[in-house]
Amino acid sequence: MKVFRPDSRLNGAVFLTVVLVVSAGCIGFSGDDSEPHSEIPTTDNSITQTEIQSPKRTATGSPKSTEIEENEFVVSGQEFNELVESGLAIHRTKFVDSQAYPNNTVDVSIGMYSNTNQYADGSLRSSVMDVTQSVATAVAVRTTPEMDMAMNNGTDGLLYEPEEITVHVYSTEDKYVGEFEINPNLARAYMDRQFSSSAFADHVLSSFASERDVLQGDQAPSWYLNTSQLRNWEIVYINEVAKLSDPDNHGYNRALSTAGLSFNPEKFTIRHEIQNWDADDMGQYATSAEATIYGSYWRATARSWSLPPKRILVYIHVNDKDDLRGYMDRKHVYELLSAGQMNQTTLTRYQQSAETKFVEDED
Repeated sequence: MKVFRPDSRLNGAVFLTVVLVVSAGCIGFSGDDSEPHSEIPTTDNSITQTEIQSPKRTATGSPKSTEIEENEFVVSGQEFNELVESGLAIHRTKFVDSQAYPNNTVDVSIGMYSNTNQYADGSLRSSVMDVTQSVATAVAVRTTPEMDMAMNNGTDGLLYEPEEITVHVYSTEDKYVGEFEINPNLARAYMDRQFSSSAFADHVLSSFASERDVLQGDQAPSWYLNTSQLRNWEIVYINEVAKLSDPDNHGYNRALSTAGLSFNPEKFTIRHEIQNWDADDMGQYATSAEATIYGSYWRATARSWSLPPKRILVYIHVNDKDDLRGYMDRKHVYELLSAGQMNQTTLTRYQQSAETKFVEDED
């Protein structure tokens, strides 16, 4: 199977980049309430031409230093592609192959998957957004646009931010479908919550050059991008729930069930539902389970590389008692994580920020 096309690598359109000034600790979003949003809402999620310009790079030195830099670009690009591959491992989209070049650009090839369920419907948009999420995460957490801070010259082990990222797409029958580009500067801005998933997803798909008709997908591009983010975050969350409700270390007779987890890509929320809670059997009343869920929410947010859900909703059906229903918003997680230290005061404020009530059994 032919993976890379030289003409697309040499003659591809120059991909424009955005320069954004991000203040330290900024956690705002732009967009509507259906996805990552800003505390100061904006009505325009578009990326205008005036916002886009070429990034400033450190000038290279002698021919010898240029050769060293080019070798580093290849090594950095290879490591970057390995990060993308590992990120795709939890998705159904297949990582096929990759290549890194001395000019600090990379190519990645992916294969679409067969239809499995509503969250993985085998569509082009689903596969494109899976790799987009993986690439954006790798850019945000493991690369730097500062040329003098990457690889051997840096102190934090960061890779070079690629100049261009081109993705080649193959069908489930290994037929070439087309290619698209992911702007690394825009990927970083998206992960820094400078504009919505809708704006980023639409921008990525606008670069797609199609050579074969395939299933496009019934949902908006941002729906698939949010699904990929939530699926990644959910894995860390499940692990945190298991640790915090481990019977060997806590008062539970068995670990809290995560079988009732579900997420809403449109609203960018996650729901944790527990059925048939019995205080005698579980060893804790439902409020303790709720506290464990909220604790897992902020721990997963701190430890996952993925964007966290806007809100976690809790529903616990309690046998012979009123059910418990509540929620915790992401903004309170950030308040806790930005507090500098976690003590009884900050944890109490976090717990009190939850909205909880007991309700009669209902659908």
